[in-house]
Amino acid sequence: MRLRIISRPGVLETEREHAFKQVERGRSNLESSDLAKIQAPVYLIHGRDERFFYSKEVAPILLDCALKACQVIPNCSCTVLSHCGHWPQIEKADLFNVLGLEFLKNS
Repeated sequence: MRLRIISRPGVLETEREHAFKQVERGRSNLESSDLAKIQAPVYLIHGRDERFFYSKEVAPILLDCALKACQVIPNCSCTVLSHCGHWPQIEKADLFNVLGLEFLKNS
């Protein structure tokens, strides 16, 4: 459904513009010190191979941001999925669900 929406004329360009503005300011509205205060267990599932939304130049920056967040948040784990991009919950739904349920069982 999301892919269908961003395929509409002008939508992808608008979404990219918003995303680039986030990247320019460090991809976050929060400071690292704010992320460091998170006490709940956090699990980031990130796609390595962006195909739909971000350019090949920007995708590595987003992955780097996810890994930096994982380093800053005290109780954070991260899984990076190959052959997966912006929507791991859709592109790798079965694996995403297994990983998410396992995290919830162990948290």
